[in-house]
Amino acid sequence: MNNPQLTFRQRLFAPTSPFFKPLMYAGAIIAVLAGALSTFQDQILAAGLPVPGSVIIPIVGWVSAAVSAVSSLTVDFDKLDKLEHWSPLSFGTPLSVKFPKDYQPSR
Repeated sequence: MNNPQLTFRQRLFAPTSPFFKPLMYAGAIIAVLAGALSTFQDQILAAGLPVPGSVIIPIVGWVSAAVSAVSSLTVDFDKLDKLEHWSPLSFGTPLSVKFPKDYQPSR
């Protein structure tokens, strides 16, 4: 599979490239911290702790959320080639699920 055209859904559930995994996690953590700082800014100031500028915090939050979102859509094609039963419809699980012989689906 030499870099095929993948849909948004396929990219979302495909394995993430190892280079972008730390960026994805760091972006998510920074976005959460920026959101918490902007939400509780009044309480932090009332406690006497310094808070960075009120304009910078939301910008950092939005940029880090965007970095996290873009990083999560990158695909590790080498790992994708090694998966035998990968499908975007399976939400990351193999398609060949083996049920017990006495299994009866609920109706």
